[in-house]
Amino acid sequence: MSNPLPVFSGFRAGPCLCAAVGLAFLVGCATPTQSGRAYAVPKGVDVLSEGQLTEIISGNSMSGVSSGGNEWARYHAADGSFREKEAGADLVGEWRISGSFVCYDYQGMNSSDCNTMVLEEGHLRLFNQEGKPNSRFPSASLAQGNPYEL
Repeated sequence: MSNPLPVFSGFRAGPCLCAAVGLAFLVGCATPTQSGRAYAVPKGVDVLSEGQLTEIISGNSMSGVSSGGNEWARYHAADGSFREKEAGADLVGEWRISGSFVCYDYQGMNSSDCNTMVLEEGHLRLFNQEGKPNSRFPSASLAQGNPYEL
């Protein structure tokens, strides 16, 4: 994973997104999940919408370095499955978008992880369900397709 890959840069914010994000910034908001729980959207940042998340994630990859120093990469197949590699471990599961959150259900683990994302200069900043920066995966790079062959 040491070779730099081209960064996905097909993101464009429209006027509706800017108005919606501006309103969310002023009043704060929460996004419901499939379980009915509401997740907090971080205040003061332009989170990606459901449509934008689908556009940049479906069929594409993310990679980065965890807070523990482990390199990781994840491919998001268009069928809703994902494959991930971190510190020699191969993980698989399903991904879905719920409002402004991307949620991951890991196969064989009884857990779900949801994050909202902010796109800044081709990199993603990840925020957890409480609207705080993700302490394990603070940021990620985007790459088109499945360059890591996951």
